[in-house]
Amino acid sequence: MKISVNLATMSSPRDRYALAWALPLTLAGAIGLVMLSYAAVRNYREYEKMRKQISALSLQKEHLFNKENVLKKELERPQEKTVYRKVQYVNGLIEKKRFSLTQVTESVNKLLPPTVRLSSMALTHAKEATESTQVRFIVVGKSEEALEAFLSNLEESPDFQEFTVSTQGFRHSDAPGAGVTISCMASYVGHRAE
Repeated sequence: MKISVNLATMSSPRDRYALAWALPLTLAGAIGLVMLSYAAVRNYREYEKMRKQISALSLQKEHLFNKENVLKKELERPQEKTVYRKVQYVNGLIEKKRFSLTQVTESVNKLLPPTVRLSSMALTHAKEATESTQVRFIVVGKSEEALEAFLSNLEESPDFQEFTVSTQGFRHSDAPGAGVTISCMASYVGHRAE
């Protein structure tokens, strides 16, 4: 006689629930593992790229440092020191330069109405930096109103102070450049604002 024994246990609802979720969780874990592996590989590649760039930059820095040392040695030669001193002297003179004739002429031209022209201009340089430079100019206008507009512009200009009109006259109509002329003197202070 044959006796059969059934050793199987009855599965509980918890076991069936775990079995049902085992496959999706395994699949999600595998996908997560693939994504983490991909991110690790990508990060490693970026790390290697940055490492190569940093090594290239450090080589470039070293090359520039060596080049700088070579140039410093060249500048320490006696001939180069002489040139360097001369350049410093010239730069010092340029720094001390307060203004140029073109700046003064430009300042005067801004004040001229369309019917007035600058006939001549002269500068008397100040001996000390605190003194202002005197500018003497002669202007010719087609009418007295045009010259009055120029004088008004001169009075309102921040570049000039203490202006005086020394002479006023008329040029004959048959002469070239006919019209009214005035001779003025003013202190140029435009270089102080720079």
